[in-house]
Amino acid sequence: MKPWEAVQPKVRLQYSSLTVWLLPCFADNYIFCIYNDEDKKTIVVDPGEGTVVERFLNQQGFFLNEIWITHHHSDHIDGVFYLKEKYACVVRGSVQISGRIPGVTLSVEESSFWEWGSFKVDVLNLPGHTRDHIGYWIYDKKHSLLFSGDVLFGLGCGRLFEGTFEQMKDSLNKIMALPKKTQVFCSHEYTGKNLEFTLSQAIKDTKIEMRESKIIESLRKGQPTVPLDLHEEMKTNLFLKALQSDSPLQEFRFLREKRDHF
Repeated sequence: MKPWEAVQPKVRLQYSSLTVWLLPCFADNYIFCIYNDEDKKTIVVDPGEGTVVERFLNQQGFFLNEIWITHHHSDHIDGVFYLKEKYACVVRGSVQISGRIPGVTLSVEESSFWEWGSFKVDVLNLPGHTRDHIGYWIYDKKHSLLFSGDVLFGLGCGRLFEGTFEQMKDSLNKIMALPKKTQVFCSHEYTGKNLEFTLSQAIKDTKIEMRESKIIESLRKGQPTVPLDLHEEMKTNLFLKALQSDSPLQEFRFLREKRDHF
């Protein structure tokens, strides 16, 4: 992308006073920009690239108030220092992330909770992909949004780089305990590849077959498969289905190891 070219969001979604944009970054990352019309504040989640965010904010006429980080991997944080220096904004991250990212100005953990206009925000500890991984759950009576980083993906879940299978199991169970209407904003467009893995398991399931058609059509049109519908994910994601089985940890581990070598 040339410096003068406009940033083209993949999608713009409205949830009462909140507007969410998906900003494409690198090969398959999403940076999320959230604007609340109630207090005119703008948040970005996991800015892997600072100039993409800056140019989009300039296009919209927004000022950046806060950055929310889910974990310390470079494709989620490489834009933090640039944006913090430019906007002097608050940077929220896990209490465990502070030593890894000196740019964090406000450490949060699962007990952290705040109100954002008519919405509430809860922090969820979601270790497994990394030890310091957290998610941000934004909700009101009508809407439920989870910014989940690299824990849950469309038809898949994150690799275990630092955490244990038990931790990832517990994190995914914590997500499944959220309202079924929850829209999950994961940070990568991995659904197509995860669909290939799902189909390779030769499982006959009409719900998966119906979703296969939707995914193929979306990707053909260049449309995102994010956000994910949590209820649909629980019915079609093999990793979540494994956790709902009689031997959840064993089946989940078996499946995750197969996916690692796919």
